[in-house]
This record gives sequence, structure tokens and C-alpha cells, in this order.
Amino acid sequence: MPLIGFESDKGNRVTFDECWKLQRFAGLPVEILYRIYLNTVAGDRPDGLSVTECLGCPRKAYLSKKLPYYENPRFIFARFRGSMVHTVLEETNQMYAPGTIISEKRYERLVPGTKVKLSGKIDKYLIRGKTLEDYKTLDDDRVKKLIESLPEDYIWQANIYKWILEGQGIEVINILIHFISFKYAYTSGEECLIVPKWGKPEWAKIPPCPVYNNSKIEDFLYHKIKDIVRQEMPPVVGPDKRWICPSCPFAKTHCWKDGLP
Repeated sequence: MPLIGFESDKGNRVTFDECWKLQRFAGLPVEILYRIYLNTVAGDRPDGLSVTECLGCPRKAYLSKKLPYYENPRFIFARFRGSMVHTVLEETNQMYAPGTIISEKRYERLVPGTKVKLSGKIDKYLIRGKTLEDYKTLDDDRVKKLIESLPEDYIWQANIYKWILEGQGIEVINILIHFISFKYAYTSGEECLIVPKWGKPEWAKIPPCPVYNNSKIEDFLYHKIKDIVRQEMPPVVGPDKRWICPSCPFAKTHCWKDGLP
């Protein structure tokens, strides 16, 4: 069953069709809500699983395939920021000569040992350098954390995109992740200006994104997907992943009726 509408912090719900008749809902203008909708449920999404669903909570992915549900726009607002980046990519494709890049294109690949097709939309692939580039938005206060390590989910997501591309015969030897904050942009594996102070700027190198071999990726995917497609409901996520629970539409009704432990 699909995502069918939005829910406010006060518990009010509207279907998507009802929402477009309003000027505002959940503190956001309807134009922004519509853009979130387009980036969430509309578009060329085939049957199967998306990379995002695979990397998230197995229980949420399981329930979202069976039950209609509403999302709070506050918790998926990052998709609005991300949509702005994707608009830039679409508009700047004309800078490149034909046949030099692949951009904003969705591919899918069957996960070995399962009947599940996994799909992902590639931000950009440079054909000459065999380089996959992925774009992420982040809050300014998280920039310094990039110096310590790249977010694990971002590394896996980029490598799964690599695996999907290579299923189409498109080799990937390099992966770059571009992080777009409100103040500036930063790229994995490069020295970046972290604190632009007048007279005393601070520079630091962002760790490179590792490129995993396909057997490692397939083993990771098999264990992720088997929890999502099982006949019974998957268990709740472990303590290291429970930071995602407060934003989940199923957390209070199917996981933590008495509150997070």
C-alpha cells in the first residue's frame, strides 16, 4: 500500500488530493509540500525495492508495502532540499557533450538469491573517468563530522548504485560524494574549507568514499532484503539504529507503543 498523505505534528492528516486544495499544511506552503510529494512518490519508480528502502528500517519497508500510511513533512523535508540539487543537475546536463555523462537516470538489478529487483536513480556518472558522483544535502552543524568519517549509509548507498550500474555493463572505479550544506559544498576525498573565518580559515580533508567489490555488496544486500521480504514482520531495529524511530509513521503503532526504551 502506498504513502497516501501528510500528517502534522498535531496529528492532523490530509490525503495528497486534499492537501493540494489548501494553502498551507503542517507549517509549510502547499508548493513545498507538492515538491516533497513529487520527490517521494511520483516519478519512474518500478516495482520492487528502492535503494533507500533497502538501507532503512526493514520493518518500515515491510509495513509500507502492506499498509496505507501518512508521513510528517518535517521528517522528510530533506527530500525537498535534495530536489533542488536534482533540479540543478537536470538543468546543467547541457554543459556536457553528448555521450560523456549519465545523469538522473534510474536503473534496476536483480539481487542474487532473491526475486527482488533493486532500483536506484543515479545522480551523475562521468563516462571518461568511470566515476560515479552522488549528491547529499546536510545541516551546517554536521560538516565537521565529515572529517572524522563519512556516514556509513551514504557509503553503502553509493556502492549499491555502483553495483546496479555494473549490472548494466557500466564499470565504476571511483566514487565521489558531494555534500551540499547551506553555507558551502564539500567533496569526499578532497581538502575542503570547513570554517571560512576571515584571516584564519580552517581546511580539512574529507575521507574518500571506499569502493567495495560486488561480492561484498551482494552479501550485504541479501541479508538486508531477506528481512524485508520475509512472511512475518521483521524485528525492531537495534539500539544503533533507533535514532530513525521518532520519524517513522509506524513507530508508535507497531513498534514502541510505550515509547522508545
